[in-house]
Order: sequence, then structure tokens, then C-alpha cells
Amino acid sequence: MNKKRRHSPRRNPGILLIIIIISMIITNPSKDDFFEWVNNQAIEASESSLESVLTNMIVTPLLRSVTIRKDYALFSIYTIEFDEDKTVFIGVFKQFIEI
Repeated sequence: MNKKRRHSPRRNPGILLIIIIISMIITNPSKDDFFEWVNNQAIEASESSLESVLTNMIVTPLLRSVTIRKDYALFSIYTIEFDEDKTVFIGVFKQFIEI
């Protein structure tokens, strides 16, 4: 009697791992994605529309000049260095997490 083999993620974790890796590569955020996210965070934190406009005009261009992106294919590391301050974010699955 022939039994049909069913491939489940438990039996073949390699397939699941390949799917996760491909998903991470496809959704690795770009530098533009990062700046859009930062800009949205600043707009949400601003208390007036004037602050939002000033953020777009001043902060975003300044941020672009002090941000370094390291692309590791599966994820990216964004480092913002301004004077003595250093902030690091990891970008994965189009999401950003401060580390």
C-alpha cells in the first residue's frame, strides 16, 4: 500500500527556513523606507501642523546626511550619529526597531 507523504513544516523545516529567508530579502527596508518611517514618527510626535512642515523641511534632510545604512540582505542596520549621540535601528520585514 502506497501512503502519500505529506510535507509539513515540522517534517521539513528547510522549506520553512527558505520561505522566511526569501521573505526577509524581499522585505528588507531601503534607506528611503527608513526616512519615511522616521518622518512619520516625527509627524505623529509633533503637536501642530507647523511642526510637521518644519520637520519635513529641516530635520529630514539633516537626518539623511548623518545616517549610515549597512545592508546585510536579510536586514539592514541604520546608524544615526549626530555630535556625541548615536542611535541604532535594525530594519527587518519593513519594520524598524531601535537597538
